[in-house]
Amino acid sequence: MPSNGLAWVVRAQSALVRGDIDGFLSDLKLSQRVTPNEAAKARLRVILAEANMALLDEPARQAHISDIRMLAGTTEGMRWIAQRYLANPEYRETIVQVIESLPDERQRRFLGELKNSPST
Repeated sequence: MPSNGLAWVVRAQSALVRGDIDGFLSDLKLSQRVTPNEAAKARLRVILAEANMALLDEPARQAHISDIRMLAGTTEGMRWIAQRYLANPEYRETIVQVIESLPDERQRRFLGELKNSPST
């Protein structure tokens, strides 16, 4: 069993290509479990999860929310989340749900990132 979160993300993507939804969900969650605090892997998982939201079961959805919450804990991660928010209106509800659960200072940071984004 790989202990590398990237390996699990690659396996999740491969499972999806093969039509193995159970494998996709399992591998995506395993990636989050073995690398919960690695931003680069979290970004890959967020992108993969967003592209396949309809397939996520509740544990995978919670892992997705955990990834967004972890990313929101850093300035670079918050900037990336703000860019995702602007670029992908269909995922705004999930992002807002996470941001609203953060301390006021982090919420203000998110709003500042939106305001200062070159996409606005």
